[in-house]
Amino acid sequence: MIFGGASGIGFEVATELKNKGHEVFIVDKNINHLETIETMQLDVTDELNVKKVIDGIVKKKGAIDNIFFSAGVHLLGAVEENNIEDQKKIFETNFWGAIHILKYSLPHMRENNFGRIVLLGSDQSLIAKKKQAIYGASKAALAHLAKTTCLDYAKYNININCICSGTVDTLFTRIGVQKAAEQSGQSKESILSYLKNAQPAKRLGTSKEIASLACYLLSKEASFINGACLSVDGGYTAQ
Repeated sequence: MIFGGASGIGFEVATELKNKGHEVFIVDKNINHLETIETMQLDVTDELNVKKVIDGIVKKKGAIDNIFFSAGVHLLGAVEENNIEDQKKIFETNFWGAIHILKYSLPHMRENNFGRIVLLGSDQSLIAKKKQAIYGASKAALAHLAKTTCLDYAKYNININCICSGTVDTLFTRIGVQKAAEQSGQSKESILSYLKNAQPAKRLGTSKEIASLACYLLSKEASFINGACLSVDGGYTAQ
């Protein structure tokens, strides 16, 4: 199950898994344009519907082996620059969405004595950036969630890891650049140029680069990788 799989990194993960022969379900708020992979419309902030969807898949297919969580929203600004409701929405999706999914999928995985879970964090799971207080905190929380869940569920042959991705050229990033341009008065081109030059690799990452690691972590071959926060950021956090 790919939560937040309608576009970007999530869709790349879903496509790669399907091409490898896995049965894949994309779960997302926006699924109207998808035709090649089975989809279900869901807002991860809706706890009861998350439970309903997960239980439904288990009833239909017998088990859930793999989960990739990439549902997320962004907020730009220092703490005092955004209203509380907007700040809460970040955590409702980025963190509580993951909690809802883990709460209702882990019992099934525990019963089957197998599971692979990957949470999509960020370089901000590990470091801080200006004007990213709430978003960064939500991604840091995901990294901690992966580590503590590992400790609680490793004995059930359940692995959970967090990919701490750098700046990747996705629609999500482009929307963030547009908002930053509107707030700062800079051009989108100059902001994109800055982001590229801030990377040791002098470019943005690609969805496929993140998806390749995610698919490996979701495989049986990754059985001894657990509770890890893995940077895929072109060397950004090594600076």
